[in-house]
Amino acid sequence: MASAGLDERREEQRVLVVLRHGAIEERTLPPAGTLTIGRDEAVDVTIADRSVSRHHATLRIEADGVVTVADEGSRNGTTVGGRRVGREPVVVGERETLVFGDVACHLMTTRRSAFRSDLRLEAAEFDRRLAHEGERALRYEHSVSVLAIRFVPGDAEALGRALRAVSGNLTDLDLYVARDAEAVDVMLVETDRAEARIEADRLAAALAEVHPARIGVATFPGDSPSPALLAAAADLAARGAAGPGVYPATDAVRVLRFADREVIVADRAMHRVFGLIERVAPTELSVLFTGETGTGKEVAATALHALGPRKRAPLVSLNCAALPEQLLESELFGHERGAFSGAVAAKPGLFEQAAGGTLFLDEIGEMSPPLQAKLLRVLETKRLRRVGGVDERAVDVRVVSATHRDLDREVATGGFRADLLYRLRGMQIELPPLRARPHEIPILAARFVAETLRAAGREVLPIADDAQAALRAYRWPGNVRELRHALTSAAVLAEGAAITAADLPETVRAGGGSSPGLRVSEPGDDGLALDEAVRAYERDRIERAMASVGGNQTQAAKLLGIPRKTLVSKLKILGLR
Repeated sequence: MASAGLDERREEQRVLVVLRHGAIEERTLPPAGTLTIGRDEAVDVTIADRSVSRHHATLRIEADGVVTVADEGSRNGTTVGGRRVGREPVVVGERETLVFGDVACHLMTTRRSAFRSDLRLEAAEFDRRLAHEGERALRYEHSVSVLAIRFVPGDAEALGRALRAVSGNLTDLDLYVARDAEAVDVMLVETDRAEARIEADRLAAALAEVHPARIGVATFPGDSPSPALLAAAADLAARGAAGPGVYPATDAVRVLRFADREVIVADRAMHRVFGLIERVAPTELSVLFTGETGTGKEVAATALHALGPRKRAPLVSLNCAALPEQLLESELFGHERGAFSGAVAAKPGLFEQAAGGTLFLDEIGEMSPPLQAKLLRVLETKRLRRVGGVDERAVDVRVVSATHRDLDREVATGGFRADLLYRLRGMQIELPPLRARPHEIPILAARFVAETLRAAGREVLPIADDAQAALRAYRWPGNVRELRHALTSAAVLAEGAAITAADLPETVRAGGGSSPGLRVSEPGDDGLALDEAVRAYERDRIERAMASVGGNQTQAAKLLGIPRKTLVSKLKILGLR
């Protein structure tokens, strides 16, 4: 709400906002009267869409402000707030959605004032529209930007001139709100980061002669994990500035917290992933996460659970590749006493343990065909029978799964059941590989180094330029998991005042994984030798850790963050002594 001193000579004006094929069109409506709506150019409000009839509906605005709509016998119908409209007029409430055929519209009240822009909004309406534009940005691969204009304190007359200068330099589609006398937010619809910077510079130049201001610039997707936080990101950039000028949101980095996990989201690709997760989480859809090993599928499943209606119930996880078939069946469905050798007592399976919550099945593509059939039956009937049991038990869980395999290809070759895939893939979300998220590499690397050294009680070291260059050049076939291991090792073994390229594993220093015997190719290339890459990487880390502690296995295991028994096993497998 604007403060005293700003021009308040405003009158209400209604605007019909038409959303069609990702584009936004705004039609100014008269204070009162009857308007015809349809596809024909002769009507008062033309909506050029085939789902709209030539003379589709009639909108009437009464003198007292009441708005009604009536359908004129259209082919595809009219609804208001989801209610079907006939020839009898139906009242349209503020912010209700009107749908003509397949075209959604919003009736919105704005304020016409002495300012140039007719779309000056109250704070609540601005924030609602910003959330809506963010959803459109995700759906249609657009962007929406916010300029947070923070005026230097001054008298009411000077601030009023500054606000009029802002308004006078906006386009007809720009939306803005005066949150108080010194704070104005501007929404730039369908405007990416570069375009937003140009607009911010233009506004800054216009204000330079009127009243100085700091202008924070933030764009979604990119500078915020959700549209709701976009204005806050721009405000943070503006308020953290030392003086007048234009200040983009810092590094486009946000930290998301889900349960006990923290997730860094910096690249546009990951903003889209978490935007999809936010939208699908409140539903009961089964979700299949796909992507290369180490891209963060388990973290994504955790976020899905934490944002959903089952978040107060358990999240239970199982790696289907970690157990043989018989044990996997028992882990999933439970067993009765005496069901097999060693079953000395009845045990509930993970389906029962996850009751009311979420069951995450990682590496679902590794499950054997016989077990796939049993899993399908449980998903279809929502009932299970323990191994060795006769009674069926009802189960209530949301199943989320993940795989690095191409399950469509597995179905074609008979390795995976098509009917099970349809059950698991209510929604498929692909996690991009780390090499497709280049902005996250230096940020994650610095975080992993800091975590490792703080845990060891040591001073945090910077990452030198030569190490940064090596990190950027490497293809990261093991993705985030490999990056974490590489930087943990480098932090432990570094002896200088910074992490240098010499501290990194040999496979990373080689650049792109091109060391002898190791070939890393483009995504989708069947020649990608991931197993060899991981084995070479493990060998390098273990050799360096053992050398740093004079061959002491207990100390080396602590450096590597693994149990001594695991280290001994790996030494044997890798042929190391």
